[in-house]
Amino acid sequence: MSIISISLPDPALAELDQLQKATKLGRSELIRAALNAYGKDNARTNLENNSHYTGSLTIVVAETQKRAVHDAIHQAQSLVRTQSHLCVDADRCMELLGIHGAGSDIISFLETIDGIPKVSKISLIAELCSNHKH
Repeated sequence: MSIISISLPDPALAELDQLQKATKLGRSELIRAALNAYGKDNARTNLENNSHYTGSLTIVVAETQKRAVHDAIHQAQSLVRTQSHLCVDADRCMELLGIHGAGSDIISFLETIDGIPKVSKISLIAELCSNHKH
């Protein structure tokens, strides 16, 4: 196993130390677990352009920007199979989408959502489809 050195801001180091006390795990174990969770939570890093996927996409956005998200969803109507809108609180909305399509189209849609101000969370869970004739 390789040994590396990383720089962390003081608040991040304090959070790491707090997690270490709470879990009784070492710093290295916690960082490895965080990297593993990050990879699982960021399915887009595993999307292949020419493959087809089915999945769910959760978007949390400020109330003031929900129209921009709705417009992007409308533009990606070939990907979106189902949609549900929830009010998180007075200032935030959540869009839950069932999606299906080519990896390249999903990546393009995610890049559009990334470009909308005040989107605070984008979470994708996607599975490779062996047969994309849905």
